Amino acid sequence: MHSIRSPKVAISPFSAGLHLRKAWTRRSPSLTGPGFRCALPRRSISPTAAISMTEFLGGAAALLFPIDWPEPFGLVMIEAMACGTPVIAFKRGSVPEVIEHGVTGFIVETVEEAASAVEQAFALDRARIRASFERRFTSAIMAMNYEAAYRSVLEMA
Repeated sequence: MHSIRSPKVAISPFSAGLHLRKAWTRRSPSLTGPGFRCALPRRSISPTAAISMTEFLGGAAALLFPIDWPEPFGLVMIEAMACGTPVIAFKRGSVPEVIEHGVTGFIVETVEEAASAVEQAFALDRARIRASFERRFTSAIMAMNYEAAYRSVLEMA
């Protein structure tokens, strides 16, 4: 797995199999200010970190999710979207069902495409990403969708 580094961008290291270190010099505008609730559990990114995961994800330019297996869901993607942070992910598993290409992030096939998408991520509307999360992935919406799926299975029986 390759790491992608750039002196111009912030990338969250919350991704399976790819560990990016402090590689940022420019922060994205965060949606975690007054009047905005990110909806992530209050936890630190490490026991010694002075920053919460909400602050970290909310301040990242993008979340890089370079999975190379058929991930069944990918909770970390919706955690990033809850903070208004775009997701750049390889087209594997559930990624096409979670990411709206060009709206909530970018679906890529190669490391080169992922690197190119990082700069494009700055142009995405973070409020629109958050709105997509609220429309599709809040706990109430997901519970309602699970219930509907279970009902449909019971009706088939």
